[in-house]
Amino acid sequence: MMHSRLDTFIIVLVALLAVIGTASAGTGDLPALETDIDGIDEASGSGCPGCTPPSAAFRADTTSGSAPFTAQFHDMSLGTVVDRYWDFTNDGSIDSTTWNPTFTYTQPGTYSVRLIAVGCGGADIEVKTDYITILPGATLTLQSPNGGETWEQGSTHTISWKYTYDPGNITIELLKGSTSLGSIPNIPVGTAGQGSYDLTLPYSVPVGSDYRIRIASSNNPALNNVSEAPFTISADSTTSIALASPNGDESYSLGSVLPFSWTYTGNPGPTVNIEVLKGTSVLKMLPAIPIGSEGSGSYSLTIPYTTPVSADYRIRVTSTSNPAYTDISDHSFAITAPTITITAPNNGDTWQQGSTQSIQWDYTGNPGPTVKIEAIKGTAVRVVAASVPVGSAGSGSFTLTIPPTIPAGSDYQIRVTSTSYPACTDTSDGTFEIGAA
Repeated sequence: MMHSRLDTFIIVLVALLAVIGTASAGTGDLPALETDIDGIDEASGSGCPGCTPPSAAFRADTTSGSAPFTAQFHDMSLGTVVDRYWDFTNDGSIDSTTWNPTFTYTQPGTYSVRLIAVGCGGADIEVKTDYITILPGATLTLQSPNGGETWEQGSTHTISWKYTYDPGNITIELLKGSTSLGSIPNIPVGTAGQGSYDLTLPYSVPVGSDYRIRIASSNNPALNNVSEAPFTISADSTTSIALASPNGDESYSLGSVLPFSWTYTGNPGPTVNIEVLKGTSVLKMLPAIPIGSEGSGSYSLTIPYTTPVSADYRIRVTSTSNPAYTDISDHSFAITAPTITITAPNNGDTWQQGSTQSIQWDYTGNPGPTVKIEAIKGTAVRVVAASVPVGSAGSGSFTLTIPPTIPAGSDYQIRVTSTSYPACTDTSDGTFEIGAA
């Protein structure tokens, strides 16, 4: 029995070597070899004990695609399989001997696939006729923009292309020179060989004449096409912002309201940034202020008392959507300090103890809503009123009765000081007298 089994194994081995040798020489014909293997099965009977004769079977993950197309095959053979011989084009040549091979089809066509499964119990062949279908390679051709066009910021334009077979979804990319400014992935390729996408240019896209569009298959980026020549992105000629005020030569006091106003055309976007410039430096920036309505906008702020007094201020208004839409004051304006000037008692006055007197002052700008009044005698300071209204229309006053107990003397002065801005203050130019009743 041992000799019989050994003889059978030698017969099978010799036949397999013949198969391999024939395939390697390129002169073999696998269909003819199938007859030889069947003859071996008949000669060897059931083969070696413990060996299950192979039953060849296989599948591919995907059976169609565009060239070049790589198919993944899986050996599904049953029984005891020792060797596998794949012929992916059924042309009589062995293309692979691995278990789950891949094969790349480079030419369009329909291909039959053959698998020979060999084991110690024999061999089996499965042929799947017209199993793999390879279509011609897909193509993508950009039609617009293809060079020479001018697109304005904020405008909407159609990107169009044509294609053959099935490139899959499309990725659209905006190029400035060789730099990608962004992409839009997975755009449907279209129908009947034509595709398009409507793109609205953001206002933030820089102006320039070196733009191109690149389209590419989302699944196969190597399949792509780019505008043949550059096109231009320009500022929207129908859109503008013009600063109305302050536009130069105005003067505003610390603590007063500083009004801004502007006009606009087109669509600069929903908001603007307002910058307060001192010389060339930005002293303050007010972000995302609503642009207004019906072509005009405005905003105001109260000038802090901590703002430096100067005559070199300007205002700049800029679209937050597109910095190209901007305007600045034509000339500088001034921010000044408010003033208080005591008019009575100011020099040489005489007030009697127990009498009723009026302290008076003038003011410019906006010293704030209230002032503090102090009486000074030599180096002694006494608060007469901690907070009284500043007045109106540039003048104010405070009436008081001179206490009978206040010491008589000729060295009195009055000081009036803004409670909002202590730097805004004035003292009587000279002394006045309080006489005995």
